[in-house]
Amino acid sequence: ATALVLGYSTFDLGLFSDKDPRLKLIKKAIRKDLEAMAADGVSWLVFTGSLGFEYWVLEVAQEMKTEYGFQLATIFAFETHGENWNEGNQMKLS
Repeated sequence: ATALVLGYSTFDLGLFSDKDPRLKLIKKAIRKDLEAMAADGVSWLVFTGSLGFEYWVLEVAQEMKTEYGFQLATIFAFETHGENWNEGNQMKLS
């Protein structure tokens, strides 16, 4: 099965630092949800390249990839997606 991952942006949530202590709790909840999804047969996770919730799911899924066999894909809405972002955020897309 495949899941499309969508969620709030960093701006929407007011979380602008990768060191924000709330991220630890958010990622713990994401891990729990991904474990449940894997148990339900989800093997593909599809992202749209947004920063925030999507990126945090991607980070956790990459950590779990070996154990759970997740396949990851990103589909950008347009070819130049993220080109106007700062260098740090552009690195997250790669």
